[in-house]
Amino acid sequence: MTDGLPLPDLETAAAERGDAPDHSLYRQMFRIRCFEDEVERAWQAGEIPGTIHLYQGQEAVAVGVCAALRE
Repeated sequence: MTDGLPLPDLETAAAERGDAPDHSLYRQMFRIRCFEDEVERAWQAGEIPGTIHLYQGQEAVAVGVCAALRE
């Protein structure tokens, strides 16, 4: 909740610093979420036998750690 305070405009802040906004981490998180959603759908439809362990809601952990390891 922002208590009426405006949220920062990240695009404008990046432009003011001379940085181009980099959405690659978001794209990676979104790709993982789409994969997880498809796995869950296939499991619920009986296309995947047994049990599964989903990582939904934790995508930022994997993407952030891998990004830090690359630096």
